[in-house]
Amino acid sequence: MKSLDRRRFLTLCGVGVSATIAAASPFELRPAAAEAAEPAAMVGTIVARSVRVLWIAPSTGAVRAVVVADYAKLYSGIYGRIGSANDFVVGDRVLGVGFLRGETLVAHDVGSVFTPLTFTVQDIVGPPLAAITEDERIYLTGMNLPDVGHLGLDPTTLVPGVSVDGIEWRDPRNEARYLVTGSVIADAA
Repeated sequence: MKSLDRRRFLTLCGVGVSATIAAASPFELRPAAAEAAEPAAMVGTIVARSVRVLWIAPSTGAVRAVVVADYAKLYSGIYGRIGSANDFVVGDRVLGVGFLRGETLVAHDVGSVFTPLTFTVQDIVGPPLAAITEDERIYLTGMNLPDVGHLGLDPTTLVPGVSVDGIEWRDPRNEARYLVTGSVIADAA
């Protein structure tokens, strides 16, 4: 299995742009406006949330609202698909993809941003199943990514000395690290 680099993963976040857009909400495109809307994206840290709105602090500038469309695909950290914006973790870094309505992003896709990681297994412990590395514990909980499927690493392939390349999610509540997906890049010597 190939590992996902950061650029490819962020590209996958934008995959699945909806070709058909419902007009059930004042925040969604109406058929006449669909042709005029330009795609937009925003990355930032969630500072507050409700059922339909995330307030995101980008790396620069003021906090901005992201309204989640009724048909939006949402995923959060290792939890995978979620049902509403309120299910996100405050403090999580997310990418929202959709279109701008004024200063507000109306999103059809919102998901946690994962970061690349490479580590060498020192030991395997559990439950919960985790790899002990030179620096810390990395929990081994593969998940289903929207429009991609299950990309988890088979934990039975992990033994001391094995090196892994993958992507991780850090839980902002406790800084725990979770391997989302990965592949063995070097077998134990």
